[in-house]
Amino acid sequence: MSIMTDSDRSEQATSPSPRDAEAQRFFGDAERRLSLWMPLLAIPICLALLAFSGSAAMGFVAGAAVAFFNLRWLHRTSQRAVSGLTDTSLTGSGARLTGASMAFGTVLRLALVTGVGYVIFRHSVESLYGYVGGLGISMLAMFAEALYEAWVAVRRGL
Repeated sequence: MSIMTDSDRSEQATSPSPRDAEAQRFFGDAERRLSLWMPLLAIPICLALLAFSGSAAMGFVAGAAVAFFNLRWLHRTSQRAVSGLTDTSLTGSGARLTGASMAFGTVLRLALVTGVGYVIFRHSVESLYGYVGGLGISMLAMFAEALYEAWVAVRRGL
């Protein structure tokens, strides 16, 4: 029987096991994999749409590009929000400016999605259908990532 000191307990509590470190590293790479899933899924869909309608395919490409850009922007905004919450130097007006800039960024992102959709709608309704489908590519990529993570977690026992 060994006796654990307080320093042993705190060291044991702060250092993750190799399995936990592997899981943390794997799940931490989800955003990078999402950036790979989106074009991987968008290219075959775009090629299939191209056989059906060129304008729908071009609308899909525009929607997928906006969705990709939007997801990256949202990720950076989320990282800034988390770092702003954990950073103790942001107090008073600095915190309000950060919140205001994040709110402005959200409105700007929505204006971008709507503005591009409007321009496409003015060109062709068929292109608008492709655009709306392209915007959904980020959700499809998230679904694919969730399935992949579940498969890896079961396979590796994470």
